[in-house]
Amino acid sequence: MAEDKEKKMKYQLKTYLKRLMLTAFACLGYLLFLHRKKERGIRIIFYHSINPAREHEVNVAPGYFYLQMHALQKKHRFYPLQALPEMADREGIILTFDDGYRDNYLYAFPSLSRRNIPFAVFLTASYIGTSRLLPHDRGSDPEVNRLLTWEEVKEMADKGVEFGSHGLNHLRFSRLSREEIKREISLSKEIIEKHLGTPVKYFAYPYGKNEDIPPETEKILRHNGYLMAFTAQYGVVSRKDFPFSIKRIGVEASDTLFTLEAKINGALDLLALKESYAGRILRGLLNRILGVL
Repeated sequence: MAEDKEKKMKYQLKTYLKRLMLTAFACLGYLLFLHRKKERGIRIIFYHSINPAREHEVNVAPGYFYLQMHALQKKHRFYPLQALPEMADREGIILTFDDGYRDNYLYAFPSLSRRNIPFAVFLTASYIGTSRLLPHDRGSDPEVNRLLTWEEVKEMADKGVEFGSHGLNHLRFSRLSREEIKREISLSKEIIEKHLGTPVKYFAYPYGKNEDIPPETEKILRHNGYLMAFTAQYGVVSRKDFPFSIKRIGVEASDTLFTLEAKINGALDLLALKESYAGRILRGLLNRILGVL
């Protein structure tokens, strides 16, 4: 019990500190008028879990998620993922989810359906419909980390939700051989297509930073019939990244309505610097500092 309480306090403190840093960067971005210099284009945002009980930095509580969608829909237009090739030079938002948590069905799906907001989910194929936990969730509460069933996936697909692959086993491609990468890409596609009966055209790289994506991956994706692939690199959709290195913007527990809007309107484009060499070193240092909390 004491250990759980300490873990919860560390999580809350880490989230609070990240929120302070995000707010400071957003304020700096507004002072530099970055929101007035925003690069024209679609911004793809991605979530993971929407859960009232999961204490994780990439989890957003359902009540706050509803507020975020309400605020964004008042100012921005949402587009389906399939419209991206024609929309890349326009302004708007595409909403995506990674991993395939069951709470996407329980909490996000009903709310988004009522608001007529299109979205896509990238599934970790071999885990869907099982009681297994993703590698980064092992040792955590199984109930709050449960993944979708295929029946839930089919129900959402029948109502217009788009699905893509997030790999077979959520492995970091930079640690895999070429044959292992081919297996992750091809078998995940086969499994999802078997259950949905429709082609899988989109892929989201597990972990998704530049250093996690070997150069040969694009050729493997093309060979397997994928049309687009998405990273976790921060930024607006750009023609130079199209179609297999498309940037997205992550939303986490540390985001407020203020920082989320700053990510959409360009005031937080300073965060793109974290993908540079110096930024990766600083990011690693900050993660080590926050990791000891």
